[in-house]
Amino acid sequence: MSKRLVIFCSDLINASGPQTPDDLGRQVLAAGLTKSTNPVTMIRTALRQSPVMVQLPDGRFDSARRMLDGVALTHRVRFATKGRQVLYAGPELSVLDQVLVHEGSLALTAGGAITSSLGEFGGWCGPPDWLPDVPADSLLAFRFRNGRLAVEPVTHEPSLKSSEVERLRLVLRRFLMTTDNLDHWRSHHTLGKVMLRALAEVPDLLLDPLPPLDEVLQLGDERWGRDWPVESVEGHHDGQRVVLDDVPSALAAALRRDADRLGVTTGELTVLLLSAATYRTAMPCRHDAQSAYLNPPFSNYPDPDNRPYAYAPEDREDEPPSKEDEVGNPDHTGPGDAEENPESDPPAKPDGSDDCEDSDDFEEVWIDDLPDAVLALKRRPE
Repeated sequence: MSKRLVIFCSDLINASGPQTPDDLGRQVLAAGLTKSTNPVTMIRTALRQSPVMVQLPDGRFDSARRMLDGVALTHRVRFATKGRQVLYAGPELSVLDQVLVHEGSLALTAGGAITSSLGEFGGWCGPPDWLPDVPADSLLAFRFRNGRLAVEPVTHEPSLKSSEVERLRLVLRRFLMTTDNLDHWRSHHTLGKVMLRALAEVPDLLLDPLPPLDEVLQLGDERWGRDWPVESVEGHHDGQRVVLDDVPSALAAALRRDADRLGVTTGELTVLLLSAATYRTAMPCRHDAQSAYLNPPFSNYPDPDNRPYAYAPEDREDEPPSKEDEVGNPDHTGPGDAEENPESDPPAKPDGSDDCEDSDDFEEVWIDDLPDAVLALKRRPE
């Protein structure tokens, strides 16, 4: 019921501007969303708890989407964006991320829409070429225009010492130092709430692109921060170092390949995948691990000289023969000769118990800054 109320009230506010709880209550009753004769208290509670709504000083409620129209939020990319369709954002875009999660998708001015992969990788996924082609360390500006999101490169690097930046810093710092209904643990949701309160007080706070909020807010131990920094892992070391022994080479190669495609480091992608596997409702399927052990490394790249992360010639390991090699080499004992070679290894057991013992093709993977929550979480027996 609370979610339906928030969606209904948000649509009203987006169309007509800020509304009082009394005005919203009458329209909620007329729409038949509640049987209560006095829904004002219920509406006020639901909207105060929503990360995409804010109560103005005069008591009216406004929506994040309406307040963000014309506002420029910036993000510094760590990798070149050419060919990328997934963007991993940090707390500097938290208020926009909350709108995206709330609505499910956001239409783009260039066509198509972006969605959030929250629950898997926590990235923003869009159509081909939705991200401007910029080199690493460039700034991108995200701005709502008439209900659609524009993503544009920032051509001139804004200064961290400008009067506009100092005004932003002072306004946000004042809200961050308050104890008025803010989370007592560090969270990017806290920064999202603070950003909306600041825009309610100073609507022109971010009309022009400024440095990203995570670069502006160098505020020590105030109550804000990253739950888990994806785009800014370097220099942020509040996690733990973990070494994974005996990682199948096929799995390690796939991680490197996917990290390269997504524009993140292998360590960052590994942490994201571990987080997703830890928090999702279903346990990882054993067939996923079984496939990782049984697949040969780089099985999708038959040409060893063109595959990504190829071994140097002197370090290259023996690779399993292809089907064509097996056909042309009748003396080789392989999958194609199983019926003619009764002495060959039996197929894997149905329960998978012997799937991994015969492989000696392993690597060691180091993971820096694994979030404590992932290590500490213990799943109930199923």
